[in-house]
Amino acid sequence: MTCRKSWARLTTAEKKNFIAALLKLKNDAAWPSVLFPGDSNMHRYDDYVALHLRAMSVMPSWAHMAPAFFSWHRDLMRHFEANLQTIDSTVSIPYWDWNLYRGTGAPIFDADPLSGLGTNGRASDGRVMDGAFAFDAGNWTIRIKDSPGNPSFLGRRFGERADAQNLNSIPGDQVTALAQTAYDAAPWDDMASGGGGDSLRIQVEYQLHNLVHRWLARTMYLASSPNDPVFWLHHCNIDRLWAVWQRQHPTADAYLPPSGAPLGHNAGDNLIFNDAMFPTAPWAGARTSASLINHHAITPGGYWYDDDPPEVISKTSSVAFTDIQEGIGGTPVTTYRAVVLKVVPGPCNAITLEIIAGPSAGLGTPLGTSVVIPTSDDPTPTKGRIWISYSTAAGTISVGSLTVRATSHNSAGETVWTETWGVNLSANSVPRQPSAVALVLDRSGSMSDDSGDGQAKVDKLREAVGVFLEVMQEGDGIGIVRFDHEVNRLLDVTDVGPLPPVAGTGRDRVADILATSDPAKTLDPRGATSIGGGVAEGRDTLDATPAGTYGALGMLVLTDGNENTPPSIATVDSAGSIGADTFAIGFGTAGNVSEDALDSLTHQNGGSLLVTGAIGQSERFLLSKYFLQIQAGFTNAQIVVDPVGQLVFGAEHRIPFWLTEADAGVDVLLLSPAPEYIEFSLETPAGVIVDPSTGTIEPAVRFVERPHISFYRLSLPALGGSPEGSHAGEWHVVLRLNERAKDADRALVAELGSQALPYSLEIHANSNLHFLAEAIQKTHQPGSDVWLSATLSEYDTPVEGRATVWSEVEWPNGTETTVKFMEVEGGRFSADFTATAVGVYRIVVYARGTTLFGRPFSRERSLSASVFREQGKVDEQDAMRIGRMKESQDPMSAPADRESRRGAAARRIRKAVREPREPGRDVESKPGFAELDVPRPRPITVRHRMAMPLFPTLEEMDARRGKHSMPAETDETKHPPDESS
Repeated sequence: MTCRKSWARLTTAEKKNFIAALLKLKNDAAWPSVLFPGDSNMHRYDDYVALHLRAMSVMPSWAHMAPAFFSWHRDLMRHFEANLQTIDSTVSIPYWDWNLYRGTGAPIFDADPLSGLGTNGRASDGRVMDGAFAFDAGNWTIRIKDSPGNPSFLGRRFGERADAQNLNSIPGDQVTALAQTAYDAAPWDDMASGGGGDSLRIQVEYQLHNLVHRWLARTMYLASSPNDPVFWLHHCNIDRLWAVWQRQHPTADAYLPPSGAPLGHNAGDNLIFNDAMFPTAPWAGARTSASLINHHAITPGGYWYDDDPPEVISKTSSVAFTDIQEGIGGTPVTTYRAVVLKVVPGPCNAITLEIIAGPSAGLGTPLGTSVVIPTSDDPTPTKGRIWISYSTAAGTISVGSLTVRATSHNSAGETVWTETWGVNLSANSVPRQPSAVALVLDRSGSMSDDSGDGQAKVDKLREAVGVFLEVMQEGDGIGIVRFDHEVNRLLDVTDVGPLPPVAGTGRDRVADILATSDPAKTLDPRGATSIGGGVAEGRDTLDATPAGTYGALGMLVLTDGNENTPPSIATVDSAGSIGADTFAIGFGTAGNVSEDALDSLTHQNGGSLLVTGAIGQSERFLLSKYFLQIQAGFTNAQIVVDPVGQLVFGAEHRIPFWLTEADAGVDVLLLSPAPEYIEFSLETPAGVIVDPSTGTIEPAVRFVERPHISFYRLSLPALGGSPEGSHAGEWHVVLRLNERAKDADRALVAELGSQALPYSLEIHANSNLHFLAEAIQKTHQPGSDVWLSATLSEYDTPVEGRATVWSEVEWPNGTETTVKFMEVEGGRFSADFTATAVGVYRIVVYARGTTLFGRPFSRERSLSASVFREQGKVDEQDAMRIGRMKESQDPMSAPADRESRRGAAARRIRKAVREPREPGRDVESKPGFAELDVPRPRPITVRHRMAMPLFPTLEEMDARRGKHSMPAETDETKHPPDESS
């Protein structure tokens, strides 16, 4: 996109570049003539002179005294400018605004030999003796002439003609021309009829255009007038006036007539640039007048003038902070909305968007009251935003307004365009809106099978549901449905209640279901698999909730098998009729968990499917992590990071993570077989330590420790005495084994199969910075493509050009590859890979970038894909081979003692959900972890799965691939090399 500027506003360098390009087009052998092939004296510049001469030599004229006067010259200049820009891409045709700069003293008439167009010719013969085109300098020999006797030099004699002694009439004539309401008028042919009366074209061509040609005289008075470079600046201004007239008369026909004019002058006619005299077309392709009306939209070759206003697409008229939910216990939460000007600014002038009055009390402008929308060569609209902030205050409603002004200035600082408008403001806060979820759980006979790490699937399920339950917030509702070949609703949607659980609340009743062997409500495995029946009952469970009780509804379906008992999923939900966000977990191997049906169910109901594959000992938290990710999906939380590690005595793990001003709250979730043995604290960006006792004095902080999980739940900012230092910035999780771990029982250590305590960290942000990702498979056959897509938005605005997205794909054999995403449009990313191997592909999609405030952020999302053969069944040999490969790569896998660990784990889970450990409780035996004879190392900074630095290159990620967890201590981990966090 080109910016055409007034000659008076060009810099000296811009003038020199323009003149140098003209001279090259005129004289350089690299630019031979197209119309006079083989004539070495002729060059491309001469072709344009010849075209104009021919256009004025035929009647009716191709370009004058008829409607195509504007459009023919517009197309001529478009091609001429394109040639200049091939020589120098920075060059455009400037215009001579003779309304402002008239007469011999106009800036256009400059004697400088490098940057001047020359002044008046000498009195004796009109020869121009100065400037870059002086004949005596040898740069400018005229070759195309009206007649052979015309001079070979550039000539001018200002005002020598009696009919054009001065340009004083131009201001009034320009006003008259622009006031015309018609582009042209019948009978459309000036030569045949004497003209069509008053119209824009008549007034401009005869009163303005012709006057300037006559006043300059000599070369400019001839049909070969393009021999004077001033021709281009003169006609550029004529072209600009057509654009100005269109803006002033937006409802008028921008070109007339559609028919009835001479050939080449009707709106749909091709413009004429060649005939029998010039049988060779001067360029490929032809244009119609209708296609040249909007100078911005011409493709290729669109351009703007430096006095063009921006193209305003839309502007904000109101900003509403409606029902903004408060934080923990009603603590304030700050959120942001933007006043937006959507505009095409063009390549010439930046736009300043500013608040000149307001906002009212209770609302702020965190990034200031003005923003500059830069120039752009892209015709795609861009947005300028001024951000307004609102902090919740219980029971308050704020109403107000502000006044916004948008202004564009040219390079001289002169105002080109300005617009002012009012924006209405409103804001109110409400208590947090609770959500309800129905868990639809498989208890078919296969749930007694080994999950892959020595633990029965049903026990893994009990653990994951328990973790899911603990993290739910007070006021949220939970319902439980179980299915085998029969379906039972074990619990209507019930408020989970507080922590620790109170008798009769949802937490208490679900804990009872998880622990009991009572046939009426147990999850103990038996029977066949009716997934569709479970889904139908889950839907009915949610439908039974009283209207208005919950702000959002969700369903989580877990199964480990293919449906084999009616009703089918397709029968129950054929067109997204669940009425709740529906997610599913396939707890098993590829082809054995009804992928096709669950894919359809979840995608039609706003959710997604995750397939676990076989779970190794090092993946012990996988099912719980999937449950937590789905819970984040229900609550619209964002996953910041999810590193894993193992703790030994003397080691301190510091896990960095970034929070931003877009985050209103955060849950820092620690999964572990024994969280009570871990000293778990947070360090704010200001260096303040948040530990379990902080919640007793800070209302925005809460700490919970329960079986298999402990967590912090924070509203942001978290600390009343340090609001700036406890919100956006780099936080750390600090972990170490506590003194109680020295008394860990031998049974736990034996169950773990390791003398290190594993953990998994999940950090979920309640945020206005959203990251969504999905994996799509058209088929599940080997060799099929897996399509990955991701979107990033901040306050409902695409995160454009500020983030990098990639994924780590774990193949069925345990190897990993990195898949790079491309940003296909603002905030939308895509990638794909070909899945050639049979089995489950675990995919983690990562996003790293900066917020609108310049803060770093991280996001991630787990996905899966599966490949299988023959009607959805994995070949048994494939499954066995995959299992052996993964087992061989899993240093924690010890098949010989899996069965004993499985029994111990089952007993421990059942006991834990009813009898959580209490501080200081006696243990049966010791020592456990205390047996480790490990010297105290200095603190270790734990890297995330993708590892630090926060913004790695993909090459760095490739080098670190596979280093996802913190291993037991070695000499290297005891004394790691110095590196910045």
